[in-house]
Amino acid sequence: MAQATAYLPRREPADARPLVPVLVTGVAVIFALLLAAGTSVALVAVLGALAVIVALVWPRAGLHMIIAAAVFADTRITDRNQPVLADAFTSFQGMSITPFEVLIIVTFAGVVARLLFDEQERFETGGLMMPLAAFLAAVAIGAGYGLAQGADMFAWRAEVRGFLYLPALYLIVVHTVRTPRHLAELFWGFAIVVNLASVEYLNRYFKYIRPGFALDSSVDGAFAHENALLCAAAIVMLFARITWTRNIFAEWPALALMALPMAALLVMKRRAGIVALDGGLILLCVILLRDNIKLFLCVVPVAAVMVGLLLAVTWNEPGGKGQFARSFRTVTGYGETSARDQASDQYRDNETANVRLNVHNHPLTGLGFGVPYPKPIPMIDLSGHWPLWDYTSHNSVMWVWMKGGILAFMTMLALWALATQRAVMTCTQLRAGPLKAAAFSMAAFILMFVLFSWVDVGLAAARTVAFFGVTLGLIAAIAGVATREQQEART
Repeated sequence: MAQATAYLPRREPADARPLVPVLVTGVAVIFALLLAAGTSVALVAVLGALAVIVALVWPRAGLHMIIAAAVFADTRITDRNQPVLADAFTSFQGMSITPFEVLIIVTFAGVVARLLFDEQERFETGGLMMPLAAFLAAVAIGAGYGLAQGADMFAWRAEVRGFLYLPALYLIVVHTVRTPRHLAELFWGFAIVVNLASVEYLNRYFKYIRPGFALDSSVDGAFAHENALLCAAAIVMLFARITWTRNIFAEWPALALMALPMAALLVMKRRAGIVALDGGLILLCVILLRDNIKLFLCVVPVAAVMVGLLLAVTWNEPGGKGQFARSFRTVTGYGETSARDQASDQYRDNETANVRLNVHNHPLTGLGFGVPYPKPIPMIDLSGHWPLWDYTSHNSVMWVWMKGGILAFMTMLALWALATQRAVMTCTQLRAGPLKAAAFSMAAFILMFVLFSWVDVGLAAARTVAFFGVTLGLIAAIAGVATREQQEART
């Protein structure tokens, strides 16, 4: 009996609940005091206070809010040129911290409070804490070296701060996602918020861009780069759930939720997102070939024919309809590309060449974070649109080596390899079902994040780094859920 109860899902601790009325009363007082200053100010203050209370008392709800904030960061409703949550990723005046980071800190504090005051909770490392700690130690060395080289503090904070999200988000997920129900809530929540964001992306395209571009920024700046990765991740996750379901007819919600992110991915014209999606689907084929050859022979040839027809139909389409063909030409180098794509490719080729030269000149120590990198090959000056143009490159994989040195680069590769290995191992050991689909999705997310970071600023953007941190935590959490279920079955 003792062994059986040891693996039962942990209950939610009730010790913190009596504090809720006190905290809500405090929020009401704050609301009354701020009401005179202006209704909008009071509303923002109350909503922020409520979010802090919820994240502190129920850290898993805080995790949902973190994911929702990362997804909705580029959503534009009241002003087509200004994201609703733009201020959530902007530092407070006079401080270097952002509201998004406050949410992460408060949620992490809620986890720490549980570990300290709830006897049923215990600290867990999840199996990936050591490689993550090694990578962060290497980044710290690069950050210290940058300070010694006279780093610009604004750029230094902007380059380093995202890496500090990783351990906090990893531990939040490991200590809050404990059961299949927790996983289901997280995955469906992610799919729903991506669909809601996709509605706004499509509205932005058809209302302002397609009739005649009416946004203040350039066409390339109409959509944030990170949107494409998040849409592609939702598509792969839902596709995996359909692939490994025990009842295909019961998964109609997953099929329905794939349509809007796919359409949004096409109209955003972000080739990096399509490349990431292709990588996730190719990994699905590889795992399926090893796991279920019959299903592979039934699904993959049909999918290959459909992709071939799609490429043939959209090969000469210049707009969103030709997005798949454009990504194919980008990866293979086959066929002609548009003038816009050629200019983008030329810029990134020159940028990558400059990064490689800097890596060659400083292979061991790197330049140090916060230090501008030399550009022997001339490039278009984008400092007016991108404040970190002189410090960060689109190829953020090589950027880590250029700034953090060989140690940061090698520990980063080791972290990616170990995380992918654990996710794939968990996936192959499980039977068909939602848990197997979740394990595969995490392996695919790591691969997609690597591909995206190779051609875009994945490792230097707050939203995608947060996505990476949650993915690492979910890999460990899914392995723990699978282990407990197997142990319960044997008991």
